[in-house]
Amino acid sequence: MKKYIPALILLFSLLSACNRKDCCLLPLRPYIAAYKNNIQWMADPTSSAVRHDTIGIFGTNFSTQLEETLTMQFKASAPGKYTLKGTQASYYNTIGRDVIVSQYELDDTFANTVTITAFDKPNNQITGTFSLKFKHTYPADKPASLQFLNGRFTVALQK
Repeated sequence: MKKYIPALILLFSLLSACNRKDCCLLPLRPYIAAYKNNIQWMADPTSSAVRHDTIGIFGTNFSTQLEETLTMQFKASAPGKYTLKGTQASYYNTIGRDVIVSQYELDDTFANTVTITAFDKPNNQITGTFSLKFKHTYPADKPASLQFLNGRFTVALQK
């Protein structure tokens, strides 16, 4: 019983020290996840930033033989649904973290969207979902398309 007393004191002091509704909430661990061609896929956010009114989210999966990088850039300052077109998102594979061996761009015939569900300005963190479809652009021997569906993310934004 004595070993639980310090933990209970810490918990009580944290709860009683709060005088605002959200002061004790801790930021969520950053992640990017989706179903890539119906297979669960995860990436670590390698960079996420706000530049003027544009949010950039960059995630890389280094756990596969070919490194995988997903990028999304869109104008947003509040929760909402945003449509991505053209070069606002891309997916590519690298070897050695710098040699691009395959590249995909957005398929504009698909309704590519990012939805910000929470914008935590005090912690400079956003949470949301995304659905993206890409068409292959380089080289010729890769699948013609791939999709990231039921995607979700939580990222910290640097300024």
